Amino acid sequence: MAQLATILTAFELDEITLKKIEDYFVHKENRPLDFKVYVDESLIGGFVVTIDDKVYDASALANINAFKEQIRNN
Repeated sequence: MAQLATILTAFELDEITLKKIEDYFVHKENRPLDFKVYVDESLIGGFVVTIDDKVYDASALANINAFKEQIRNN
């Protein structure tokens, strides 16, 4: 049985891009995954994938927040 995985995107993805993301994580996890896709415009760009308790954040919002934190600490 496939493990549930969620993809949160800033905007709707085309089928080719979505398939590339899915294939990457199926290979990375080395197991079948059942993807559910949701749109959250607050991400600004990019995506967040959640599998079990693992979160892979490739969103523009995460990058902006990391940059802000870096500026605060320097």
